[in-house]
Amino acid sequence: MKRFLALLCVAALCLSAFAGLAVAEEKTKVVIWTNSRADYDYVLPCIEKFNETNESNIEIVYEVYSDNYQQVLELGFETGNGPDLYCTSGPVWSNVTYNGQGRPLNDMLTEEQYAFFGGEKAFVNTINMKDGDILSLPYSISTPRLVYNKDIFERAGIEKVPETFEEVIATAKTITEKLSGEGIYGFAINLKGPASALGRTLDYMMGPTAGLINGYNFKTGRYEFDKVTEIVAFLRQMFADGSAFPGCDQLDIDPLRTQFAAGRIGMYYSYTGAEYGVYTNQFVTDVDWDFGPLTGNGTRVGLQNADGGKWYAMSIDTKVPEAAFEVLSYLESLEVLSGSYEQGLHISMIDEVIKNSEVPAAIQAHPLMAKQETDGLYPIAPTGVAIEGEDYYNVFAGHILGIPGYEDLDALAQDLNARYNAALDKGIADGTVKEVVYPNFDPMNPAGSMN
Repeated sequence: MKRFLALLCVAALCLSAFAGLAVAEEKTKVVIWTNSRADYDYVLPCIEKFNETNESNIEIVYEVYSDNYQQVLELGFETGNGPDLYCTSGPVWSNVTYNGQGRPLNDMLTEEQYAFFGGEKAFVNTINMKDGDILSLPYSISTPRLVYNKDIFERAGIEKVPETFEEVIATAKTITEKLSGEGIYGFAINLKGPASALGRTLDYMMGPTAGLINGYNFKTGRYEFDKVTEIVAFLRQMFADGSAFPGCDQLDIDPLRTQFAAGRIGMYYSYTGAEYGVYTNQFVTDVDWDFGPLTGNGTRVGLQNADGGKWYAMSIDTKVPEAAFEVLSYLESLEVLSGSYEQGLHISMIDEVIKNSEVPAAIQAHPLMAKQETDGLYPIAPTGVAIEGEDYYNVFAGHILGIPGYEDLDALAQDLNARYNAALDKGIADGTVKEVVYPNFDPMNPAGSMN
């Protein structure tokens, strides 16, 4: 009997040990959803390394979606089956994260991390924050530049990349005068879609020349389209001169790019985060091209607005916030971000990453792809403003193209001011629009002065 009881004790101890081992081996799962496939081959080994080496017994479950990502994400959250961390780029930010699905990170972010990501210049209300709550961490950046054909410039005898309105007008005219007989023109803009065309030109020129975003002045809380007529007149002049590529008013951006890739366009404007990939993978070309600075009037009053400032968000519903933040901290660590930047998978907006990384091959070839000191994050202008009549994209496109009835630019700007501000006031009064005013707003330090 004594021997039997001893054996029972040994068996019980063994079972207890095995049970303890099983509990110890049970990992805390952190589920990530993303719609980014471009960096999958880089991110997956990073995740495998974390899963194998982390000392917190955490396992990352990484899931990639493409079609209907936002709808899949929303359904996941509605049914309680959503991820702990999710990619929040594009409309997912405004429709999901900003609307309440993002968990504030302020209480988890250390002072060292806050400084690493860029401090107050990198955290901006409506961009990666809401009412002081940090909902996502800075990552990449993209903004328009002048895209120009170096071969055409050389053939036309142009030695200096134009920087001002007057210089671009003169350069476009010279190219057209010398090479139009071969079907080569100085300038193009994809005006089939006015919002797309002016969204990559006028909208980004407003900051440096007038300190505005979408015609809106954050300091006064009013629309001031009369301050951007200089930019519209600049774009109009190239059509008046005959320097614009014939039929570009009927082109979307990709058909315009095909004409540029074929060597028929001297200059156009587009995004740093897109064009290198376009001409490397999509419309492969032998054209020797580069980026030049976004055009201005020679007197800078504000930074150039840039897109970026966010990547992953944490779900408000996560049951493992500490583990999820440890994973987020790893994915946005210097080690992981530097590797991604060096491989050309994103254009970093984080100074510490740029400083501690090798310059990517794409940026070596096209230096102005990289973040510049004159690039910065602005807040978003008021949303939900329901104007009556045409929006400013269509109105200004009418003037640029010389359409009858759109000749008087000053009158058009004043009409836009009246209609937009009336709609703004009505929206604020009925509660459909939130008032956005920063009395100390400085366009040369938009994020810092706003915060």
